Amino acid sequence: MLPISTRRMFMNQSSFEEIAVSQDVIGQSSAYLHEGMQVTMQMDKAGAPLLVQLPEKVRCIVKETDAYMKGQTASASYKPAVLENGRKVLVPPFVSAGDAIMVSIEDETYSERA
Repeated sequence: MLPISTRRMFMNQSSFEEIAVSQDVIGQSSAYLHEGMQVTMQMDKAGAPLLVQLPEKVRCIVKETDAYMKGQTASASYKPAVLENGRKVLVPPFVSAGDAIMVSIEDETYSERA
């Protein structure tokens, strides 16, 4: 059995079976996991998880970012922001701390307001 710190628990929606998945199988996208999120999981013939695929975009809350400065243009400038999960992304100047945004998991970039 895997140590608790190196695994995440998932539940099969149809059988309600709990599945322990190693952090290595999930990869860096594990920072975007949250309770209730539906993911796709591929298993081998023995039932061991091989791959956990998150949705293309996930909703995140901006924890902190620089204040909007008058005169900045939304089309050309982005500013750094820290999300509630600790990840950093660049966001348009109109995004403030506390805002909900959609982040593309593949390249960890701002997609749109949520």
